[in-house]
Amino acid sequence: MKILADENIALVHEAFSRFGELRTLPGRAISAAALQDVDALLVRSVTRVDEALLEGSPCRFVGTATSGSDHVDIPALLQRGISFADALGCNADSVVDYVLSALARLSLSSGEDWRKRSVGIVGCGAVGSRLAQRLLALGIQPLIHDPFLNLAESHPLVSGMTSLEQVLGQDIVSLHVPLTTTGPWPTFHMLNHESLCLLRPNAILINSARGGVVDNQALLERLQQDPSLSVVLDAWEGEPIINPALYARVRLGTPHIAGYSVRGKVQGTRMIQAAFCRTFGLEPDVALFSLDTRELAAPADSTLDEDRQFLDYLLRAYDIRTDHHQLGVSVGSAAAGPCFDALRRNYPLRHEFSQYRLRPDAGLSSRLEQALKAVGFAVGVGADAAQ
Repeated sequence: MKILADENIALVHEAFSRFGELRTLPGRAISAAALQDVDALLVRSVTRVDEALLEGSPCRFVGTATSGSDHVDIPALLQRGISFADALGCNADSVVDYVLSALARLSLSSGEDWRKRSVGIVGCGAVGSRLAQRLLALGIQPLIHDPFLNLAESHPLVSGMTSLEQVLGQDIVSLHVPLTTTGPWPTFHMLNHESLCLLRPNAILINSARGGVVDNQALLERLQQDPSLSVVLDAWEGEPIINPALYARVRLGTPHIAGYSVRGKVQGTRMIQAAFCRTFGLEPDVALFSLDTRELAAPADSTLDEDRQFLDYLLRAYDIRTDHHQLGVSVGSAAAGPCFDALRRNYPLRHEFSQYRLRPDAGLSSRLEQALKAVGFAVGVGADAAQ
């Protein structure tokens, strides 16, 4: 069996080389010519998988090690009888960690604790629902817009469902939808000139979903009109080339890495390996994907109040500001596109909150311990495998 894979899929050699002849390429270099004798194709979101790519290929399986699948023409695969698998939800907790880190960093900048502000969530799938659950654990009742779930009255979060207009009127708005252009509720440019006007002054807008969900030109114009708006962008229109004027006006801008935790990447590979094995009648290697927890040190300054300690713990686990500065080095340069891709390709190891355990003797108050547990940290547990 011949397998072609994106070279940046985590553990790709360990997970797939034992099944056949494995060849890897940069994701943007995967072409129709490279697929002429391939039985299975493994990609990430940078590779467009469509009729043109598959022309003349004997490929029988396509797997994407990503939660989203808008880069794959699924009907074209089905028409050719090609099995398809994505890794839906693999990096959902990583994206939630990203959102919470952004809010922590913005809280330190403004001096206003984000937990005292209202929150709206657009999209209640794998990511949005987990964000909502963590907020509820903190005692925050988010408003949620997801027309698909409005139809499912048994959903546990349905009591928070409301209109898009109401959600956009909250202090904090976080977007967690796929990019779609068809169907009853397409999400392409869901936030345009008209809907962006619904954001209140001093609001926080976070897009860690897909770049095309927000009309970036309209967003730039809104920021030019109202600098009080705090925008966090991880997904941009036109990636890997992004608008330098927009980057200059967002509070935090990162190179589409919200889901790039170690666990998220490993989970993505585990999920497509399992699907690959089902397709070809093989046995997956479950033990390959286990991860250990690690200890997170307490803040060095013991005089910090509980609210500040809470923010400090979030940023010790992951500080979004580092990624913002890294992206800013190359924005607007002739090498901006390759640099954007390089930041993603060479992204350092980032562990999810759930992979960190806080020592039981760390002197945490009951209130702080409960808040840290609510956002995903383990408190007083051993180094058990975190699947």
